[in-house]
Amino acid sequence: GGVDDLAAGLVRFIGDPYRRIAEDHLRILRFFRFHARFGSVIDGAGLAACTDRANDLMALSRERIAAELLKLLVAPGAVPTVALMQDRGIFRPVLPEIDAAGVARLETLAAREAAAEVVPDAIRRLAALIPAEAAEAVDEPDLRELFRSFNPAEFRAAVNRLGEAAAVVGTGEAELQAITSAFTPASTSSSMMPSASARTWASSSPK
Repeated sequence: GGVDDLAAGLVRFIGDPYRRIAEDHLRILRFFRFHARFGSVIDGAGLAACTDRANDLMALSRERIAAELLKLLVAPGAVPTVALMQDRGIFRPVLPEIDAAGVARLETLAAREAAAEVVPDAIRRLAALIPAEAAEAVDEPDLRELFRSFNPAEFRAAVNRLGEAAAVVGTGEAELQAITSAFTPASTSSSMMPSASARTWASSSPK
């Protein structure tokens, strides 16, 4: 039952995984988010179904994908779960920019957050996942779609957190500007660019 599964750290679909996914494609991402939060052993049947039906994610709105992904990125088991998702091709239909190098940057960032006793931040972690060069080449899917629902205050704070991510993982100024441009509309003023303090956020953090 569910209580026994929870005690065992096992997250499973109720009934047939393929049927549950067909009812709501977002359950693919929720399976991994719940595993990152509660799981220690991945359910093979659920993993197989999510892998087989990953292309179904293309039917979802960017807002729904963003909401699940940002929650997943701050879950306790985010790093190994994201690594598993990348290995299984879960991101490929909707975020092909996420690759093994991005997972390695996320792992570095998470380790430095822990060492500096910094609370994990979803936007900062997403910035680490996305390669700088994707900011110039991104077209389909468009990363901006993930953040169109942010209000101005949230967006300003998010862009500053991109600067923090660059500092933590050692990204240079040019790469930081490229990353930021992927999330910044053309009409955005320079006041919304990462501040100098944000860019040096990790200067005292362990290397």
